[in-house]
Amino acid sequence: MKYLTIHKSKGLESVNTIIINLEDKKDSLLSKIEENEYLKYVKPKNDNFKYSEERRLFYVALTRYKKNNILLVKKR
Repeated sequence: MKYLTIHKSKGLESVNTIIINLEDKKDSLLSKIEENEYLKYVKPKNDNFKYSEERRLFYVALTRYKKNNILLVKKR
C-alpha cells in the first residue's frame, strides 16, 4: 500500500483514496491558515474566496480516486 500527501498525488490516480482531518480548524483540511502575502501576485484577480489555495488543494485530493473516496471527519 502506498501513502502520498495531496501535493505528491497531483497528476496521479489511485483505486482508493482516504482524506483525513476534515475539520473546521486552523490546522486541518481545509486549513484556516492565512495565505502567504505573496500569493496575491500570482492568484487570479477574480478569485475572492478567502482560502482559495486550500480549496484547490482539496479539489486535487477529491479527484485522485478511481473507485472509492473516503472522507474522515471527527465525530462530535
